[in-house]
Amino acid sequence: MNFDDLCEMLEEKAREFSCVMAMIDTESETGRGIMEFVESIPDEHIYDEEGYGRETEPHVTILYGLHSANADRIAEGMSGIRPFVMQIESASFFEKDDYNVLKFDIRSDDLVRANEALKRMPHTDEFPEYHPHLTLAYLKKDVDKSLYEGATLDNSKRVDSVLVKISTPQGHKFMNVANRTEINEPLP
Repeated sequence: MNFDDLCEMLEEKAREFSCVMAMIDTESETGRGIMEFVESIPDEHIYDEEGYGRETEPHVTILYGLHSANADRIAEGMSGIRPFVMQIESASFFEKDDYNVLKFDIRSDDLVRANEALKRMPHTDEFPEYHPHLTLAYLKKDVDKSLYEGATLDNSKRVDSVLVKISTPQGHKFMNVANRTEINEPLP
């Protein structure tokens, strides 16, 4: 198998993976601050190819690459996980070939423990070291990163999250980790 075939196989496989995310309530003070920050980014800075742009559903990915497509089974793997306390740090970037990912770094022992618990399940992980972050937007390569690097929120930077989104190839499931209940409609 050559390199191109391997890349194509991995891309195909990626569409089959499941993901678990800690959701940020956009109605909370911090959630509103995040959305205001995202909306303040000028349109001309946004890399707006399909599937990119501004983040509209603020979340911190706990683990992407789970092999199970069964949301109930994934939820069982989270049985010891409780609500997450996160500290939103300053903005920084992941650099990609075609764009840069603007994100807030996140500090959270709770998310690290949740990531470790989920890694006990079969998964594929291209990034063995977990770096919790909250993606804000995908920016064009020519945007001056110094405009955003080190930016912080003006309002509360501590977030308590109880809502988890389990995203599988078959759909999504929301779960309240405080009382272990499934939620049919996510928070606004």
